[in-house]
Amino acid sequence: MSDHEAVVIESRLFIKVKKPKKRVTRLWKKVDMTKLKSDAKNFSTLFKQTHSKKSDINSMWSCIKVNIHQLIDEHVPTKTTSTKVHQPWITTETKRLIRNKAKWYKKAKKRDDNKSWKKYKDYKKRVQRLSRKSHDDHVQNLISEDKSTKKLWNYIKSQRKEETGIADLTENNKHISNAKEKADLFNKQFSNVFSSPCDKEYPPADLSAEPNTLNSITVKRTASLNFY
Repeated sequence: MSDHEAVVIESRLFIKVKKPKKRVTRLWKKVDMTKLKSDAKNFSTLFKQTHSKKSDINSMWSCIKVNIHQLIDEHVPTKTTSTKVHQPWITTETKRLIRNKAKWYKKAKKRDDNKSWKKYKDYKKRVQRLSRKSHDDHVQNLISEDKSTKKLWNYIKSQRKEETGIADLTENNKHISNAKEKADLFNKQFSNVFSSPCDKEYPPADLSAEPNTLNSITVKRTASLNFY
């Protein structure tokens, strides 16, 4: 290829969104505190009756720990978080409309009639309208209710497009997002690129041989005056 030919590159780039992992969370706002306090008081009375100052401290702590976990599991409801990424202003009503919009999109693709497409477009408009309103209300609440402005600045930072740090890497079809694994992969790459010091042993120089010498140089006075 000569130096005046144009180089054409075809690239396919896409942004890979990290999906949050499913996890179980406690719904503390839905706890029946009256029932919880009553059962905790009953356990306290029973514990005092069955244990004394001479009881083994490890067995007492084990009993307290097990019963506290039982009280929490019994009275505090749980839910499993979704792997879908939703913005904080997306309400339950908006999620319901989004599900209906997706359902009608599948129906419209399958039926391919005007009635189904019209229904899908109606849900799409409602979702957009409600999402914008929810977003505006969310920002307004951050400005008016958050006295420390911490949540507001977190929201502003989340709207930035650039991302600091090293992007996720891929090695042998394996996705790498851990910081230590990224560092190890870069270390492996650079160690393969740069050559290692040569371990070959060279013979020592022969100092006994007669060194090469120059012949004597004679400088005349007339030649040295030419430098002035």
